Amino acid sequence: MRLEEEMRLEAVRRINSRGGCAPHLAISFDSHLFSIDTSRAPKAALQPDAYLITHAHSDHYGKSAMLSSRAVASMETARALEIRYDREYQGRTFRVGESILVDEVLIDTHPTGHTIGSNAFSWLTETGERVLVTGDVKDYRHLPKSDFLVMEATYGDPYDPSCIFDDDIAAFSEALDEGASFGAYAFGKAQRAVALIRAMGYRDEIGMDDKSLLLTSELSDHLDFRGLMRMIEHVSPERVLVYHPQGARAGLLAHHLQECGLDTTSLDCIDRFVR
Repeated sequence: MRLEEEMRLEAVRRINSRGGCAPHLAISFDSHLFSIDTSRAPKAALQPDAYLITHAHSDHYGKSAMLSSRAVASMETARALEIRYDREYQGRTFRVGESILVDEVLIDTHPTGHTIGSNAFSWLTETGERVLVTGDVKDYRHLPKSDFLVMEATYGDPYDPSCIFDDDIAAFSEALDEGASFGAYAFGKAQRAVALIRAMGYRDEIGMDDKSLLLTSELSDHLDFRGLMRMIEHVSPERVLVYHPQGARAGLLAHHLQECGLDTTSLDCIDRFVR
């Protein structure tokens, strides 16, 4: 590999055994390859230097990556993965807010307020570019400035009214007053629902399944579209890659940011692949 190729900062995708793309992406920089929220590569495939796991939700593929010794996740995320999947976490852990050395790269970690133990990762390349990988975000206040921002777009559709949250809490309160049962994911929305119910003054028992109870201790949610735009303004990147979720929203947010004059691409536009 030529020196300029080794030094280039770019996103790559792994081709899986079925000929499609493995989930999400990897970041190639200097002589390193960090996989982001993806499944483990087969033994015969090119191995990343690290599997960075931003949080324990199933659509970020920690269930697979947690079985690698190269997995990197917060202590809370590792424990949440063990509770959810009845597997032993095999990788490295850290406390959110700590800096860790991974493959001779110093990585800073930042809380994102999305779930228990959720965090962003940031690091500096040898050419001085600041990389920030957010995972899913509810609170962006602790995120640092960056040159290359790798971000989510779960509620990033600028044309969809459901991506603006103004009316959600009022509707939830009305349903609670009438007496209701709420369906929610065991890790994430269940914690958000309990926090809202308590904030509205309800002090009686709340019934839930065992795993939800083990995982319930703090708020979980995403930023809406306007919050994502404020996060981008806060981070002030030169380039943006929208890597999550699958489907149209990543591309829609990327298109909107392009129209705003920001150099942006989305997951489905990545044109470098590895096996």
